Amino acid sequence: MNLSWLKEFIVLSETGNYLAASGKLYIAQSSLSRHIKAMEEELGVLLFERTTRTVTLSAFGELFLPYAKKIAELENQYQFELFQYKRKISGAVSVGAIPSMSQYGILDLFEQFRKRFPDYSLDIQEGDSTELMERLVQGEIDMAFVRISPYSHIDDGFAQITYTRDCLAAIMPAGHALAERSEIHLKDLKDEPLLLLAGDTFMFQLCLSACQKAHFEPRIAFTGHKSENILSMVEKGFGIALLTQSPIQEKLTSSMVMIPIEPEIETAIVLLYGKGRRPTIPEREFISMLQGSGCTA
Repeated sequence: MNLSWLKEFIVLSETGNYLAASGKLYIAQSSLSRHIKAMEEELGVLLFERTTRTVTLSAFGELFLPYAKKIAELENQYQFELFQYKRKISGAVSVGAIPSMSQYGILDLFEQFRKRFPDYSLDIQEGDSTELMERLVQGEIDMAFVRISPYSHIDDGFAQITYTRDCLAAIMPAGHALAERSEIHLKDLKDEPLLLLAGDTFMFQLCLSACQKAHFEPRIAFTGHKSENILSMVEKGFGIALLTQSPIQEKLTSSMVMIPIEPEIETAIVLLYGKGRRPTIPEREFISMLQGSGCTA
């Protein structure tokens, strides 16, 4: 059985709600539902009793829960010891970063670190914020630059340093009826076809949550992993894109306009790292360098 599914089972048992659990786990609700169903098929019994709004543990789920917690705790312990050992013998630091790391100047930070500390090994892994947070939880990376929002839940076991901030904007064809506005309310896009980043990304969950907070279900016309494709579809009139401003400013053409969303839907790029253990020397140097650049804890 996939050990990460056990952790998902534990969180779902605590929240009693698929939406709340998926948000806490940084995974899509459909993925969580699929994993729980796969566990039940493998075990041959139901783990939860389901209603239209909530889920509660079945009789077997109640029996299974303490064992799942023990297994998850043991995995956390050996993963911690394994990666502690690897860090000690390698003098390395592994850092995750979102795909737009170049636009936010994160690559420049990595270059600065490599030049200042040539004896340390820097392992850089790219991924979406939800994926990177999961890698942090699993102990697969030491720290990560991720995007968070007011809707994000950050595990108590992580410290964070705010690196920079950005806001959501609507990108539409220059000839669109709304294109002359200096700002736009999200509810004004209620009936517009929206072009979003893929459903397994942080940005999709952010846009979905923001629309729901504005009291409407978005009309999603396209989802994909590349912002370049989304902008091309905007140019061709397929719909309106919801993206953060900084990564796409240089990609806009004269046939598109970017309009800020009001009230602002702000995101922050933060460095997350574990606070329950003493950082290695390379990690401390990287954190110190980042704080020295003017970022705040």
